[in-house]
Amino acid sequence: MRGRPRKKKGSNKAAWFTLALCAVIVLVVADKQGYIPSGLVTGSKVPPTTACDIDFEANSSILSVCFSPAGDCESIYIDFITQTQTEIDCAFFSFTSDPIGNALAEQAEAGKIVSIILEEGQLSQYSEEGKLAGAGADVLIDQNSAYMHNKFCVLPDLGLVITGSYNPTNNAETRNNENIVVLKGEDVAALYKAEFDTLWEKWD
Repeated sequence: MRGRPRKKKGSNKAAWFTLALCAVIVLVVADKQGYIPSGLVTGSKVPPTTACDIDFEANSSILSVCFSPAGDCESIYIDFITQTQTEIDCAFFSFTSDPIGNALAEQAEAGKIVSIILEEGQLSQYSEEGKLAGAGADVLIDQNSAYMHNKFCVLPDLGLVITGSYNPTNNAETRNNENIVVLKGEDVAALYKAEFDTLWEKWD
């Protein structure tokens, strides 16, 4: 019985190579014409965002770094909060830490401007929003259909930012592997302040 004709050895490889070559040519042409983000194919420099355009090495410095658990990151957060002169803005995914909540509440009670954005999906009976609102802080719940996953505070008047993976929660302090970094710099603080204000105006 006569079987199927044998394909010439290497014909599949040749076909795939030709197809791949055509695809690369199409992508390069599209890249040159501006139909896809610059640099995706040709290796040309992607236009920087506002953040990437800042020379952080020259314009900011790292004041503190902490890793949890067992790093006492909570104390660093509280020390940072107590430096508030006029205003502190924070965005947290989850916020159940009584000590950090108390520190922010004290600032609000002292007449400082304290503004907090929280993720709606993480609110519970243990969350700090009630305490903060009662102390006079402005508390805004996000309206992102996905997650508001930021974890940062900014003291714009002092040019200070604290950020990292760390949420102010007991789990972050005592169980999870988390980190925080405290940055000093007017440029980086202005970027975080601008992002916070954008979110606030969007959801207020």
